Amino acid sequence: MKQRNKFPNASVLSILTYDHEENGIRYDNDILYISVRTVPDYFGMDTLFWYPGTGRKGSAAIVWKKLKVKHWFACGKDDLIKQRYDHLLLTKSCEIDGQLVKFRLPSFTKEMYTPDPFYDRNQNETVQLLVADMSHFPQAFLQKENLQILSGYQKSTTDIKALYPVGLYEKNELYKNLTKKNFGSVEMRQAYLTFHGSRSKEAAEKVIDKRKPIGERSRTRASLAGMIGFYQEDFMAEKKYAAIFSDKNGVESGRSEIDRSNGIFRAAFDDQSGKGSVTILVDDMALKKIDYTLIKDIKFDVNMASGTLNDIYGRSHMQIEKSKPRPETFSTYTWQKDVYANPEDGNIKLSDTFKELFNYLGPNLVIADPYFINNIKLNELTKEFMLTDCQLSMLNAIATAAVMGEISELTILGYNSRANQHFDRDEDSTGTTTEQRFVRYETLFRNFIASNKLGDYLADSSIKFNNAPNDFHNRYWFSLSADRKKLEKCIVVTTSIGNMFEVDFLPITDQAQLTQITMKYFNLLKFSKNELSI
Repeated sequence: MKQRNKFPNASVLSILTYDHEENGIRYDNDILYISVRTVPDYFGMDTLFWYPGTGRKGSAAIVWKKLKVKHWFACGKDDLIKQRYDHLLLTKSCEIDGQLVKFRLPSFTKEMYTPDPFYDRNQNETVQLLVADMSHFPQAFLQKENLQILSGYQKSTTDIKALYPVGLYEKNELYKNLTKKNFGSVEMRQAYLTFHGSRSKEAAEKVIDKRKPIGERSRTRASLAGMIGFYQEDFMAEKKYAAIFSDKNGVESGRSEIDRSNGIFRAAFDDQSGKGSVTILVDDMALKKIDYTLIKDIKFDVNMASGTLNDIYGRSHMQIEKSKPRPETFSTYTWQKDVYANPEDGNIKLSDTFKELFNYLGPNLVIADPYFINNIKLNELTKEFMLTDCQLSMLNAIATAAVMGEISELTILGYNSRANQHFDRDEDSTGTTTEQRFVRYETLFRNFIASNKLGDYLADSSIKFNNAPNDFHNRYWFSLSADRKKLEKCIVVTTSIGNMFEVDFLPITDQAQLTQITMKYFNLLKFSKNELSI
């Protein structure tokens, strides 16, 4: 039986409370801020997971000693998190890991924030909690600098420490919301849309004879001939759903009905520009429209004679001396895909940010991400790889940094059980899910290195994939010491490669926090199993 695709279904619940006294009366768990947000993860359990120290056994983390601010944090399926949130607002109580915890809430009103549905593939609605009067909130809690420490953008102090996980809130997010008298919000996941180009009309129209051996199937690579996509929604039987593709001038180039049974659509057309838009129609009413730019080939050219190199985006770079000093600092940065009018500009910026990270952390790097580099999607019809934009950006950064002498070794530390949850098996191939995934990783990197003549810059076994002995959740990028006996610099990367629509890059500068994180993840690395060396 074919494995069903597992799409993101997880949300996190975060609650900040404080204990205080008024007129000799003690009050516990006054809510200062509460939020629910969707995350790009798949959650398999039917119960909430309260993290150790932030809710486990009904005990919260004390993140602000003087003000007695506590943090409660849980992860679970979207619907279960939303139910627990609604129940808390209604009853002012919440069952946390088997214990009933009572909370206090200020009087509030709800306000729906609905973004432009023509904004992105994955745009969610938010219900905000607004209060008329903020006077009962501790003034120290409303200070911008204190909130930046809580959010992890300034060094922790002996009194205030950063929330777990680091990067939970964007820089100044808490401050901006609280100044608008918004002390809470719940984000609701909306329809999921993804699509990719097809290189042959046969693939787009799905007429390839899958009874033939893989090598004998059509593999026409000459031109773009259509689109294959998926739209995830709670389809209504009485309505018709369609995807309309238009070229860069707005002229319709192809259309397809969306199969309500599986969300798949296929459209064949001859537009070769690689740029255009897709509109989702429901009974002829436009529900969503987004622009796209396709990268049809991965080409990376090194020209030693002229001292230049051309990346996959067609840009030329002058080669630099390998002895150039590395940057001593890396500034906090937030990348958002949807702020770029031209999607390719956003992809280039992401790739350049990756390269800056490689230069800062190099030459030996460790990427700790439970999903490795995520799923390498395989076209079911042509058996070709379909990389996401951020996966392409990562490849471009690795190649550029290697040629410029900024990296020499990269270890990607993940956890097989988590990575396999997001992997689409090929039922025409043999092997376990883990084996198939690493075969794709190996094929991708070996072909990329060989076809682009990068062997002189990336030595054998310079790229490694290791499976951690224990599960972990956060994403960190580290520098590995020359003697390979410790991790040194550390950057928090809030989203996994392969699924980046928005990501924060946060350097860990607090020495105590840096020591705690690097020691934990060095032990995971030390006792990990090497699954693949390239």
